[in-house]
Amino acid sequence: MKNKLQLEGSIADIFDAEFGDYDSNIQFYIDLIEGDKILDLSCGTGRTIIPLSQQGFDCVGLDSSRTLLNHATEKAGMLPITFVLGDMRRFDLHQRFDLILLTGHTFQSFATISEQQRMLRCVRRHLNADGLFVFQMQNLTAALMHDDSNYAFWHTFKDKQGQKIKVFGKRQYDSDDSILTYRIKRSGQMGDSFSEMRLLLTPLDDVVEALQNEGMEVVHLFSDYQRSPHWKEADNII
Repeated sequence: MKNKLQLEGSIADIFDAEFGDYDSNIQFYIDLIEGDKILDLSCGTGRTIIPLSQQGFDCVGLDSSRTLLNHATEKAGMLPITFVLGDMRRFDLHQRFDLILLTGHTFQSFATISEQQRMLRCVRRHLNADGLFVFQMQNLTAALMHDDSNYAFWHTFKDKQGQKIKVFGKRQYDSDDSILTYRIKRSGQMGDSFSEMRLLLTPLDDVVEALQNEGMEVVHLFSDYQRSPHWKEADNII
């Protein structure tokens, strides 16, 4: 029987080790913004908001994890970023922004559509009249509705001590609740660790309607961060 894998480092260190210290899509956001005030929701370890601040933007990062915010604050050093501990579904920062970001698939991490709607309501209150809200979703394609019974290789990374970790995943789709569950296995020399990620796969038409209900409209639909036009079988919607 294999031992349970013990990854070296804090949760924040491990996150940065697996996904990189900084977001590789910074230029995408810079090309979109008109203005200088940016709010990064679920900012985590500061992968996105720190390089944006380095470019001279006035930045605020909000997250519900004090651990991740402490790590982000340490990474930011003397950069003038305001980090806020808060819930995306209920926050009031008493200011408006030219660009609000929700990176990764965080938009789909809410358990229900009503929770997504509450978050969108907060976003609308914090957007300037001509501001943009940019977020990413996993596209609800026919392929995602077919379960993976076996783990497939995803990628590798090295933890804080240089231990090589292989990451595998499989998925299961619940059509009744529109929930896609990823089961993730990280394997190293000392054993395996397991985790889950659940995404609410709201159809695009429903998301557009939810945005319109809060007084927002869709101005861009991309399938990747190279600004490729959206198409129905693309993996992602931005």
